[in-house]
Amino acid sequence: MLTTLLLALCLSLTPTSATAQDTVDIDQVLADRIAAVAKVEPREIWSAASSLVAATSEAGANALDRAIDTRLAQPESLTESAQLLLISARLLGSESDRTLLAARLEPLLDSQQEGTAQAAASLLCDPRFRELKDDELDRLCQKLLDSARDGRRAPALRLESAVALYVQGRGNEKRAARKEMMDFLGSSDVNLRNQGALALARVDDVESGRVELQRLAELPSEEGRLAAAILKQEDIRRLYDRRQKNLLDYTREKLDQTDLKGDHDLKLVEKVMRVIETASLEGDKVKREDLISSALDGMLRSLDEHSSYMTPKVFKEFTQDLLQPQYGGIGAYVHEDPDDKLFTIRQPIYSGPAYRAGLHSDDKILRIGEWPTIGKPVDEIIKRLKGEPGTDVKLYIWRRGMDAALIDRPTENMAIVIQREEITIPPVKAALLPGNIGLIELTTFSRVASDELAETIRELKSQGVRGLVLDLRNNTGGLLTEAANVSNLFLPKKK
Repeated sequence: MLTTLLLALCLSLTPTSATAQDTVDIDQVLADRIAAVAKVEPREIWSAASSLVAATSEAGANALDRAIDTRLAQPESLTESAQLLLISARLLGSESDRTLLAARLEPLLDSQQEGTAQAAASLLCDPRFRELKDDELDRLCQKLLDSARDGRRAPALRLESAVALYVQGRGNEKRAARKEMMDFLGSSDVNLRNQGALALARVDDVESGRVELQRLAELPSEEGRLAAAILKQEDIRRLYDRRQKNLLDYTREKLDQTDLKGDHDLKLVEKVMRVIETASLEGDKVKREDLISSALDGMLRSLDEHSSYMTPKVFKEFTQDLLQPQYGGIGAYVHEDPDDKLFTIRQPIYSGPAYRAGLHSDDKILRIGEWPTIGKPVDEIIKRLKGEPGTDVKLYIWRRGMDAALIDRPTENMAIVIQREEITIPPVKAALLPGNIGLIELTTFSRVASDELAETIRELKSQGVRGLVLDLRNNTGGLLTEAANVSNLFLPKKK
């Protein structure tokens, strides 16, 4: 029954389109949820709140948070179940008012319904309530302490309050909370001892209740499975701690015994690398050459924003892709359109495969084969477009004016098969504008950039050019010497 109810409520918030989402009445949805939650057990309200938040679109999340805050500001009109639902949902939202939520939860600790009071104490275990002001946190801790010590209340509520007090409190409050849990552990009632041991384990004290947890772990119950999981996790932690201690001892011994070569500075670098290799949590995942490369890069980057270190592999890729710009591909300048975030052909290279296949500027590449490009990094998409010359690549193309629904569901009649070719990216493109103004786009400072630019300028001069516009907006960088050579074409000598 509960599953059916939650599913129905989830469907009530799931829009069929962007327009439907805009028309959803958040207040009506909340009213329906509040009415439905009256039939839900307090311990299951968190699940109901999770489904409420999960079923709300990202665009509607802020509206939902505001609607919840408005209702919580008038608690007299809400039942206890409704308050638990709204508080739970608000904790799942963004930038919630901790003072308001704490003020609504504190009275619920006094509820005559033990389940409601226990649910309130569970929500107060959220560590974000530590953000309260000192006087507010002191008041909350006192309320939790009173609840934990109230012998008239159910043991589960008292222990939940003690755990919340331990989470939120400082030294004195933590000691008081632990005392209450230890009192349960010392009870003559085995059930109370079990509950006390589980509560202590929740605040990272497994050893005090280990005997009870071991006994409880043998039982085929939910609590037994929980106790078994706690003990297993604790054993893993202790094993890891021993491993780390052994590694640290080994490191100290090696550092004391080894005669490191080099001067003091190099010895220091070597010591740090050895500590990382043997004592860091990620020490077994890093390679020595990567640590050296990172150290060299860090030194160079400390000089200025333009200095960095390239490993031989990175430098090889840099020279191949940028300074000798030849590759097997479709022949087009591409980018991510800032307006629609779709991978877009900015301009096909004249006479290249994309140009001959009829691709245009502003065409959107939605898929490469069966691989969708939407939401993928541009570098990853470009890698998939490249390949051995002579191989085919199948692209699904969307153009403005086509049905927008096809963006997410492209059809076969949108597919174009292009044979990759060896592409040489021309670093210089030129045009003669009205008024005999030359427009030159320089896309990279490759090895031939200055030579080709000089030749282009000569050609424009022969056509009677009166002035030049040098467009560097899409320039990807390159050789510093070529940048200087390009500058020399425009500057007086020795300037």
